[in-house]
Amino acid sequence: MIKDNPKSFFGYSDVTVILNSIYSKSNIDTYLYQIRNLIGSNREEQIFNFVETFINEKNNIYNFEYKWIQNKKMEGIVIGGNIRCFLKLVGTKFIPTFKNKILFLESLSGNAARIKSYLTQYKNMGVFNEVNGVILGTFKEMEINKYNLTVEELVLDIINNENLPIVKTKNIGHGNDSKCLVLGKKIILES
Repeated sequence: MIKDNPKSFFGYSDVTVILNSIYSKSNIDTYLYQIRNLIGSNREEQIFNFVETFINEKNNIYNFEYKWIQNKKMEGIVIGGNIRCFLKLVGTKFIPTFKNKILFLESLSGNAARIKSYLTQYKNMGVFNEVNGVILGTFKEMEINKYNLTVEELVLDIINNENLPIVKTKNIGHGNDSKCLVLGKKIILES
């Protein structure tokens, strides 16, 4: 029914499950974005970027800054979202294929041990052998508490593949200044 009646679906965090399921089963792009940011403390900028993107057909809400963790180019269709919630699709018919995709991961909560556990599950599933790259969003608890290990260090240690492109952005996550990623859309990042 959704495939025959495509609409714009927006959501974030726990809604990662629904957004990726819709994309996986209908091939419809979905929007990893917190609509509530339009009424939050950063509303003026958010409304401006939203209108410029969805009314005036510009890319304001999609443009995000990133730093390279390793390599200098990645290209593929974006999937993913909240690191924990995306794993809820494992073993179901709703999980998208990882082959040649760009995996986006972020988290609101989770200390280093929990994030390491989630990343290890992705590795054991073979995800990091299939994707064309990884985009790391914000990992709020780890970043606020400044744990001894950073998410970048955890990812590099667990993935252990210097050929896999990885970037980190502070512009996509649970913050009220967060930008939008389109799941199901091809993205090219290069230095």
